[in-house]
Amino acid sequence: MMDKERIKKEIIDLEKYMQRLSDMLPQSRERYIRSDTIVKNAVERNLQLISDKEFDLLALLHKGLAEGLPGNEISMLDQLKEHLGEGVIKPVRDRRALRNMLIHAYSDASYDDQAYPQAQDLGDVKKLVSETKRIISKR
Repeated sequence: MMDKERIKKEIIDLEKYMQRLSDMLPQSRERYIRSDTIVKNAVERNLQLISDKEFDLLALLHKGLAEGLPGNEISMLDQLKEHLGEGVIKPVRDRRALRNMLIHAYSDASYDDQAYPQAQDLGDVKKLVSETKRIISKR
């Protein structure tokens, strides 16, 4: 059974993080690169939160669609691809990869080249939200 209320709550949280990220993001890549560490850390943190919320939302969607046990994040995304499409799933994977690099500090490198483009264009997250709303409206 689809837990529509919890899904709606996850969507609200996801939209809140997207708005917060949009409000703080410098207007250009060059300004972002010149930004102080506090701004970059805030952008990276909100990208992490968005990724985590995406997976919370996708786990609820997966359960509601009775797709069986997800196994792990990769298999869950593979199973949901037929419902959401590759155009939604690939950016989720990319953001999760960045999140994992940030969380686990795989290197001391700067993440500017990955973080800014993902933060600048949240259209894929909006597409995930609209596709999720479409799916739950049919259930």
